[in-house]
Amino acid sequence: MQMRWSAALVAALLFPACETVCEEEGVVDATFAGTGKLGVDDPVALQLLGAALAAHATEQRVHSQNIANVNTPGYKRRLVLSNAATITVASGETFAMPEIVAIEPVFTPGVLERTERCLDVAIDGDGFFAVHRLDGSNGYCRDGRLRLNAEGLLCTSRDMIVVPNIRFPDDVLEITIAPDGLVTGRTAGSPSTNTSFGLLTLVRFINPAGLRDVSGLWCETPESGRPIRGQPGLHGLGILRQGFCERSNVELRAETEALQALTRRRAVLEAIGAGVTSSERALAQQQRASRRTR
Repeated sequence: MQMRWSAALVAALLFPACETVCEEEGVVDATFAGTGKLGVDDPVALQLLGAALAAHATEQRVHSQNIANVNTPGYKRRLVLSNAATITVASGETFAMPEIVAIEPVFTPGVLERTERCLDVAIDGDGFFAVHRLDGSNGYCRDGRLRLNAEGLLCTSRDMIVVPNIRFPDDVLEITIAPDGLVTGRTAGSPSTNTSFGLLTLVRFINPAGLRDVSGLWCETPESGRPIRGQPGLHGLGILRQGFCERSNVELRAETEALQALTRRRAVLEAIGAGVTSSERALAQQQRASRRTR
């Protein structure tokens, strides 16, 4: 029984698509091609099971986070990167167990949704808006739902001031943000004159996947490289679309199906865990009985 549990566990870990749960005699089995006979003892099986459950919990958390942000403008879905780490048992046999390598953002564009609001600005292409964080450093985002604060400064919906600072007079009547970032408009004092208020620039990174998410803002890291600032439409940067909002790039159907698959996999792992634990208890009872007869 011990060997059957261990073989099923290793199979379930390495070939999740081929799992089957068998009710006969309470045994969980895993069917796949070319398994061979695996001689793994229960402590190793428990180690593999623990690694599988930890990886499962991480994947479930990430998919749930993606679903929760399906309607968050500019949100980028996260992807779990995993690998197969190897362990060698006392017999010299080597087995693979799942290992989470990283959780990375996927910076594919979201759909640009027309809002007609003059301070909704979407980035069509590569780049981020830069904003002042509370600690004085810069953060970066794709959420272009902008507004004016009490001082007339352009800021995000979370009240973070956009970099570079663009200030509007109290009597501003109309604001136009061109695809190249030039910000102009009319004021009550000069209604017939097109006044320039500044240039809304963008920032890009050589490796955006290396950015770190801190409270909903992207922050640079050694892996992301230094920010490269420029005018929209130049040097690989996207252009700006006034009156549009970028939706998240989360595909709800794909994320939901992934969660459903994880739920099925969790049931298999828990059943395997129950079997391994039963084997452990039986082995412990045998050892205690053996000691009493000595």
